[in-house]
Amino acid sequence: MSEEEKAPRLEGIRYETEVVTSTNMADYFLRDYEIVRRAKTMGGVITPTGRGSAVSYFTNMLLGFSSVDRFSIPVEMFPDRFISADRILSGSLPDIDLNVANEEVFQQAQAEVLGPWRSAPMVAFGTLKRLSAWKMYCRAANVPFEVANRVAGQLKAYEQAVRYAEEDARDAIQVTDYVPEEYRELIARSEMYMGMVDSIAPHPCAHLLCREDIRREIGVIRLNSKGGKKKTVYAAFIDGATAEAFGYLKNDLLHVDVVKVNREAFARAGKEMPDVGELLRLTKDDPAAWRMYAEGFTMGLNQVH
Repeated sequence: MSEEEKAPRLEGIRYETEVVTSTNMADYFLRDYEIVRRAKTMGGVITPTGRGSAVSYFTNMLLGFSSVDRFSIPVEMFPDRFISADRILSGSLPDIDLNVANEEVFQQAQAEVLGPWRSAPMVAFGTLKRLSAWKMYCRAANVPFEVANRVAGQLKAYEQAVRYAEEDARDAIQVTDYVPEEYRELIARSEMYMGMVDSIAPHPCAHLLCREDIRREIGVIRLNSKGGKKKTVYAAFIDGATAEAFGYLKNDLLHVDVVKVNREAFARAGKEMPDVGELLRLTKDDPAAWRMYAEGFTMGLNQVH
């Protein structure tokens, strides 16, 4: 690497190090380094591309959380999207997202590095949306079944329209376009139930990291996990918004099967799995590969590529 290539990297390292040390966040990065290193020795598989804003931090590449070198890719990335001194001091904490093939290995690594009950899955609260709030209101206010059922169908049509609309067109879709004027006052009354917590489940990826015993510091709750394989999960009784409000750190361990598929495919082919830089070099003169993104085939591409 030439001196010209080294200069921006050294400047980036100095800038990021100053942010991390001046906000007293160094322990978080060092702990996650040990967690990821330990998980890899136990067979843990982590995506080389990383996920979320953590990829924009050169320090995270140096620590092994991704293989993305923000100084060598064609798309400009901004480290302040991940953390900045102002954001940290105002209460917005860093949040390293890790796409992994076997999250149970990383959970075990967290427990070994931090100690027993110093890490645990967090909870996710399910809240009533507009249609569910309407049904709750109808039961509480004894709305006639015929009216409740008719308006529920109209609200379902409204929600489907919002779901399938282009993002920039969603704000233009109004519930009043689907519900006749005679029922709009009832709809307005039912809105008091929107946001009410009606379920609790283990968070699909968020894990609380704590210096103290979570059972005593936060409290835990026994829950059944969702999905095909039902299992009992002991989760920290705290959600993401509350954790950030009180200054608790977390890791997101997101299970992504394609990470394992890619690793095994390259192993069977007898080749080293390329990092992000190598992938960009391999596809530089391959318009067919980029056309899959240009034409919106990213869902299939991300799942099986």
